[in-house]
Amino acid sequence: MLITKEELVTNRELNISSNDEITNNDLCHLDNFIKINSMQVNINVKYVPGMDLAVVSFKVKGSLKLRSTRSLVPVDVEIDDHDQLTYLFSKNDNLEDESIIEVKDQKIQLHDEIVSLIITSIPIKIIAKDEPESFSGDSWEVISEDQYQQRKDETIDSRFNVLNDFDVE
Repeated sequence: MLITKEELVTNRELNISSNDEITNNDLCHLDNFIKINSMQVNINVKYVPGMDLAVVSFKVKGSLKLRSTRSLVPVDVEIDDHDQLTYLFSKNDNLEDESIIEVKDQKIQLHDEIVSLIITSIPIKIIAKDEPESFSGDSWEVISEDQYQQRKDETIDSRFNVLNDFDVE
Protein backbone atom coordinates (compact mmCIF):
# COMPACT_ATOMS: atom_id res chain seq x y z
CA MET A 1 0.00 0.00 0.00
CA LEU A 2 1.50 3.26 -1.13
CA ILE A 3 0.44 6.73 0.04
CA THR A 4 1.93 9.87 -1.50
CA LYS A 5 2.33 13.29 0.03
CA GLU A 6 0.27 14.70 -2.84
CA GLU A 7 -2.72 12.56 -1.76
CA LEU A 8 -2.37 13.74 1.82
CA VAL A 9 -2.04 17.42 0.94
CA THR A 10 -5.22 17.15 -1.13
CA ASN A 11 -7.29 15.12 1.36
CA ARG A 12 -5.66 15.90 4.76
CA GLU A 13 -7.07 12.61 6.09
CA LEU A 14 -7.42 9.18 4.51
CA ASN A 15 -9.32 6.16 5.79
CA ILE A 16 -8.43 2.92 4.06
CA SER A 17 -9.94 -0.48 4.71
CA SER A 18 -8.79 -3.63 2.95
CA ASN A 19 -9.40 -7.38 3.11
CA ASP A 20 -6.81 -8.35 0.51
CA GLU A 21 -3.78 -6.22 1.44
CA ILE A 22 -2.00 -9.14 3.13
CA THR A 23 -1.63 -12.43 1.26
CA ASN A 24 -0.36 -15.89 2.17
CA ASN A 25 2.91 -15.06 0.36
CA ASP A 26 3.61 -12.27 2.87
CA LEU A 27 3.68 -14.73 5.79
CA CYS A 28 4.78 -17.99 4.14
CA HIS A 29 8.36 -17.63 5.47
CA LEU A 30 7.13 -18.22 9.05
CA ASP A 31 7.80 -21.76 10.28
CA ASN A 32 4.38 -22.34 11.83
CA PHE A 33 2.27 -20.55 9.19
CA ILE A 34 -0.32 -22.48 7.15
CA LYS A 35 -2.69 -19.83 5.72
CA ILE A 36 -4.64 -16.63 6.32
CA ASN A 37 -8.28 -17.37 7.13
CA SER A 38 -9.29 -13.71 7.09
CA MET A 39 -7.52 -10.41 7.67
CA GLN A 40 -9.07 -6.94 7.86
CA VAL A 41 -6.67 -3.98 7.73
CA ASN A 42 -7.89 -0.50 8.66
CA ILE A 43 -5.60 2.48 8.17
CA ASN A 44 -6.17 6.09 9.15
CA VAL A 45 -3.68 8.68 7.88
CA LYS A 46 -3.76 12.30 9.06
CA TYR A 47 -1.57 14.95 7.49
CA VAL A 48 -0.27 17.82 9.66
CA PRO A 49 0.71 20.52 7.12
CA GLY A 50 2.45 22.93 9.54
CA MET A 51 4.92 20.26 10.58
CA ASP A 52 4.88 18.31 7.28
CA LEU A 53 4.02 15.12 9.19
CA ALA A 54 1.76 12.18 8.52
CA VAL A 55 0.38 10.23 11.50
CA VAL A 56 -0.59 6.71 10.44
CA SER A 57 -2.75 4.46 12.63
CA PHE A 58 -3.02 0.76 11.73
CA LYS A 59 -5.52 -1.80 12.98
CA VAL A 60 -5.36 -5.43 11.93
CA LYS A 61 -7.99 -7.96 12.86
CA GLY A 62 -8.35 -11.45 11.53
CA SER A 63 -7.61 -15.12 11.83
CA LEU A 64 -4.57 -17.20 10.85
CA LYS A 65 -4.18 -20.95 10.62
CA LEU A 66 -0.90 -21.87 12.33
CA ARG A 67 0.76 -25.09 13.45
CA SER A 68 0.64 -26.03 17.12
CA THR A 69 3.99 -25.64 18.85
CA ARG A 70 3.75 -29.14 20.34
CA SER A 71 1.92 -31.39 17.89
CA LEU A 72 2.00 -29.38 14.63
CA VAL A 73 -1.78 -29.78 14.20
CA PRO A 74 -3.54 -26.79 12.59
CA VAL A 75 -4.84 -24.19 15.06
CA ASP A 76 -6.90 -21.08 14.30
CA VAL A 77 -5.33 -18.03 15.98
CA GLU A 78 -7.15 -14.70 16.28
CA ILE A 79 -5.15 -11.51 15.63
CA ASP A 80 -6.36 -8.13 16.88
CA ASP A 81 -3.69 -5.43 17.20
CA HIS A 82 -2.96 -1.80 16.40
CA ASP A 83 0.01 0.53 15.98
CA GLN A 84 0.73 4.17 15.21
CA LEU A 85 3.67 5.59 13.26
CA THR A 86 4.70 9.14 12.45
CA TYR A 87 6.33 10.04 9.12
CA LEU A 88 8.19 13.27 8.30
CA PHE A 89 8.20 14.44 4.68
CA SER A 90 10.76 17.26 4.96
CA LYS A 91 14.42 16.61 5.69
CA ASN A 92 15.41 17.55 9.22
CA ASP A 93 19.03 17.17 10.33
CA ASN A 94 18.12 18.04 13.94
CA LEU A 95 15.63 15.21 14.27
CA GLU A 96 16.23 13.61 17.66
CA ASP A 97 12.98 11.68 18.04
CA GLU A 98 13.65 8.11 16.92
CA SER A 99 9.95 7.36 16.66
CA ILE A 100 9.59 9.68 13.65
CA ILE A 101 10.46 8.11 10.30
CA GLU A 102 11.86 10.28 7.51
CA VAL A 103 10.15 9.72 4.15
CA LYS A 104 12.13 9.45 0.94
CA ASP A 105 10.60 10.22 -2.47
CA GLN A 106 7.48 11.73 -0.79
CA LYS A 107 5.88 8.26 -0.63
CA ILE A 108 4.96 6.12 2.37
CA GLN A 109 5.07 2.35 1.86
CA LEU A 110 2.79 0.76 4.47
CA HIS A 111 2.75 -2.87 3.37
CA ASP A 112 5.90 -3.93 5.29
CA GLU A 113 4.70 -2.14 8.43
CA ILE A 114 1.39 -4.03 8.32
CA VAL A 115 3.13 -7.38 7.84
CA SER A 116 5.47 -6.59 10.77
CA LEU A 117 2.49 -5.76 12.99
CA ILE A 118 0.84 -9.10 12.15
CA ILE A 119 4.04 -11.05 12.77
CA THR A 120 4.61 -9.42 16.16
CA SER A 121 0.99 -10.22 17.10
CA ILE A 122 1.47 -13.97 16.65
CA PRO A 123 1.92 -15.71 20.01
CA ILE A 124 5.20 -17.54 20.63
CA LYS A 125 3.49 -20.63 22.00
CA ILE A 126 0.49 -22.00 20.10
CA ILE A 127 -1.37 -24.84 21.79
CA ALA A 128 -4.44 -26.60 20.40
CA LYS A 129 -7.47 -26.80 22.70
CA ASP A 130 -7.38 -30.60 22.93
CA GLU A 131 -3.65 -30.82 23.75
CA PRO A 132 -2.67 -31.67 27.33
CA GLU A 133 -1.09 -28.98 29.50
CA SER A 134 1.83 -31.19 30.50
CA PHE A 135 3.58 -34.32 29.29
CA SER A 136 5.05 -37.33 31.06
CA GLY A 137 6.76 -40.60 30.23
CA ASP A 138 8.60 -43.46 31.90
CA SER A 139 10.18 -41.94 35.03
CA TRP A 140 9.91 -38.35 33.76
CA GLU A 141 7.33 -35.59 33.57
CA VAL A 142 7.16 -31.93 32.60
CA ILE A 143 6.17 -29.74 35.56
CA SER A 144 5.92 -26.02 36.14
CA GLU A 145 8.50 -24.12 38.15
CA ASP A 146 5.95 -23.68 40.96
CA GLN A 147 5.35 -27.45 41.12
CA TYR A 148 9.10 -28.04 41.22
CA GLN A 149 9.57 -25.57 44.08
CA GLN A 150 6.67 -27.13 46.03
CA ARG A 151 8.10 -30.64 45.65
CA LYS A 152 11.54 -29.39 46.64
CA ASP A 153 10.14 -27.76 49.79
CA GLU A 154 8.23 -30.94 50.73
CA THR A 155 11.26 -33.19 50.34
CA ILE A 156 13.57 -33.46 53.37
CA ASP A 157 17.09 -34.74 52.97
CA SER A 158 17.18 -38.18 54.66
CA ARG A 159 20.59 -37.45 56.19
CA PHE A 160 18.94 -34.90 58.47
CA ASN A 161 16.19 -37.24 59.74
CA VAL A 162 18.52 -38.39 62.55
CA LEU A 163 18.44 -34.88 63.98
CA ASN A 164 14.70 -35.12 64.67
CA ASP A 165 15.40 -37.38 67.69
CA PHE A 166 18.31 -35.33 68.96
CA ASP A 167 17.63 -33.59 72.24
CA VAL A 168 19.39 -30.24 72.53
CA GLU A 169 18.97 -29.90 76.30
